[in-house]
Order: sequence, then C-alpha cells, then structure tokens
Amino acid sequence: LFSKRISLYRSCEPRRGALQVPSVTPAHSLRQRTVAAMAPREREDISYFGAGPALLPTDVLASAAQALVNYKGTGLGLAEHSHRSALAGNILNEVKADLVSYLDIPEDYE
Repeated sequence: LFSKRISLYRSCEPRRGALQVPSVTPAHSLRQRTVAAMAPREREDISYFGAGPALLPTDVLASAAQALVNYKGTGLGLAEHSHRSALAGNILNEVKADLVSYLDIPEDYE
C-alpha cells in the first residue's frame, strides 16, 4: 500500500499525454493590469446603458457629498441632524413642495 503511494509522487516529470498546466502570470503583472484598469476616467467619457440608476451629473454628486459633510453651513452633515429638528421639517416641506410642482399634484391631494 505505501509503496504505491510513494511511486505516485516520485516522478516530477509530466507523463506523456497528461494535461499541461498553462504558465501562470506573475502576481505583480496582474496587479499592474488591475491598477491600470481601475485608473479613474473622466465622468464625461462614460456612457451607461444598463438597467437601473443612471449616471448622475458630477455637480449633483459634489453637492450631495458636501451636504453629507456640512449641510448648509450648520457644521453637521445631513444624516447627522435629528429627524425631529426644525431643519428636518424644513427639508420635508421643501421636498413636498418640489414634488407638487414637478408632478403637478393637485392641492387637494395629500
């Protein structure tokens, strides 16, 4: 039993007709190609035709990012304010007014 196992591992040369493993690309080469593929592109160069959310304009994203850090100069980000604060109430009222305006929602609709 043991002699058979040893004989299986004794030879390092591939047998004739055995599958040949393709050469392996060095890790540093793969890393270089991955980093190059991840290099930032200009947003204006990107066309997105997939289902789901669309590509947002850069100025919209910049404005949203600023609001998450410091909303209207309050020193706190938008997500850091209390949902019961006057600021949160003002935001909700602005959103409701904008929706009524954009979607032509009748005044008697709640």
